[in-house]
Amino acid sequence: MAGLAGTGTSPCGYRRPAGGLHGTATFIVLNAVSSPPDDASFTAIAQTAAEYELACQETGPSDIPGYHPLDNDLALRACYLPEEGFIDARAWLATLDAALATLPNVIRAPAGTLRALPTYGYLIDSPTGVFRAPRAVVAASAWTSPLHDASDPKLPVVPVLAAAGTALTVTAPEPLPAVIRTPNRAYACGLHTVPQADGSRYIGARRTSPPFPTRRADRSSQNMPPPIWTATSPTSHSSSAVVSTSPIPGCAR
Repeated sequence: MAGLAGTGTSPCGYRRPAGGLHGTATFIVLNAVSSPPDDASFTAIAQTAAEYELACQETGPSDIPGYHPLDNDLALRACYLPEEGFIDARAWLATLDAALATLPNVIRAPAGTLRALPTYGYLIDSPTGVFRAPRAVVAASAWTSPLHDASDPKLPVVPVLAAAGTALTVTAPEPLPAVIRTPNRAYACGLHTVPQADGSRYIGARRTSPPFPTRRADRSSQNMPPPIWTATSPTSHSSSAVVSTSPIPGCAR
């Protein structure tokens, strides 16, 4: 994937997306609303980095580029992980789709029914045809578990849990060269802002854990004004199938 090579270096030395998909550098902040588990996570990050001989530098919050909090939300401590990578997920998925489209042994089909055959293999019944493959890779995000339960319930797999929440993508006059985030928080990924390939920032995320996947975030998952867009895991039902017609394993997506 040629897009993976498009990473530029900022004047500060951080590697960030520049028409590409990924970069390195993460700042982790411990702010005034942190809890004891946040303190423990912050300490554990430094200890784990030392254990694996990865750089982790204590830094002043005021030295973080693009970080301008309100006075009552100023971080108390911060650390810098120069080797911690990040990725623009939407740009990466678009590149993956483009790469799949170039493969001669891949057929795109609309959403269909996936089921395990009584003897061997899997079958996808779609509006454009019926496809059979010796193996199937299900990548339907939060719909993976119900799809697996309906098609091959005896197959032991780790369940994929649903999550609903609200996030933003915004543009700003000052580019963001690195990820800025808090430690993980109780069944959530903490607050985080991630540079995107087009120069915008992804900011997220409010998160709840519904018992079943939903097509969009509801009021209970929002604690901020109406966002630019809302994201649920996943944002829509599986919309296409990709099937290999060669002896290699096929996949349904």
